[in-house]
Amino acid sequence: MNKKLLTVIQAVSVATALLIGPGAAFAHTGSYDSIAVDDTRGSRGGDAGYGVGTANTPAAAKQQAMAACAKAGNDSCQVMLTYTTCGAYASSRTKYGTGTGDSERQARAAALASCGNNGCQITVSDCVGVPD
Repeated sequence: MNKKLLTVIQAVSVATALLIGPGAAFAHTGSYDSIAVDDTRGSRGGDAGYGVGTANTPAAAKQQAMAACAKAGNDSCQVMLTYTTCGAYASSRTKYGTGTGDSERQARAAALASCGNNGCQITVSDCVGVPD
């Protein structure tokens, strides 16, 4: 390849990256995860039944999560959270909370904080693109 052409291509690539902004290399890939939960199943925090779904649209991820929750033997599933990074669901006998974050650890901490009860336990946590 012509050295001048290569230099121009590199310059355009750098300029494009600067215009798009930081984080462009980690832009959303079009994958969503959802968590559906049947919280009537458990008698204490963390006992809820659940299902996780992954798809290219939020609606499809919700459908897959509902199907996975039902397939696991749960009768009263509800989609609690749809996310593009990491998500978590925490519950106690009387409260629940959801959280998202850039890591599973962050999502779990956010879910526990959202639950707001010392009896809350993580029921499920998941990150997009990480196999279940």
